[in-house]
Amino acid sequence: MSMQAGNLHPNDSWPLCLAPIPVVNARVYLAQGVLCGAWKVRESALTFRSEVGLDGGPCWHDSCVEIFVRSLDGSGNYCNFEFTPQGFCLAARGPDRNHRLELSAGEYARIVRNPQGPVVRNANVEWSLQIEIPLDLLGLDAFSTIDPGALVGNIYKCGDKTQAPHWLSAFPIDTPKPDFHRPEFFQALIS
Repeated sequence: MSMQAGNLHPNDSWPLCLAPIPVVNARVYLAQGVLCGAWKVRESALTFRSEVGLDGGPCWHDSCVEIFVRSLDGSGNYCNFEFTPQGFCLAARGPDRNHRLELSAGEYARIVRNPQGPVVRNANVEWSLQIEIPLDLLGLDAFSTIDPGALVGNIYKCGDKTQAPHWLSAFPIDTPKPDFHRPEFFQALIS
């Protein structure tokens, strides 16, 4: 069971990227006790940046791929996991963008990250990332049976501090400016 997001896309009402729009293929699936994500990114040098060098840093400033998932514990919270091309992560949980609790160092350490690249090929920067997030970080114990349809969220690519800032999503977000912290636009990640 997986969601093939294909190419992420810009939202019509958001500022248009002033460079070729990055091509992002994303896949989300469940494995034994973990939520897995895989991204393949091809972008121009104008949309690529990789300067954040620690977990908990401002990953969205760099070329960044993200997955937001509604918590599975019925709390109404959601979790955001934001990753740089090097695999550094910013992750937190809470009910909205202003009331978030960042993961602890021990929780960060449990997120498996496998970055590949970046490689410059034909004037493009190509990189990929595979991740595994333990389901208990989403509010579910690893031995629980999960209905894949219960995994609701969105997948993103951004780069707020790149030379050509950009914001892409798998599912549309109907807001006048870029805002990924909008759980009302989440959809089923796995079908």
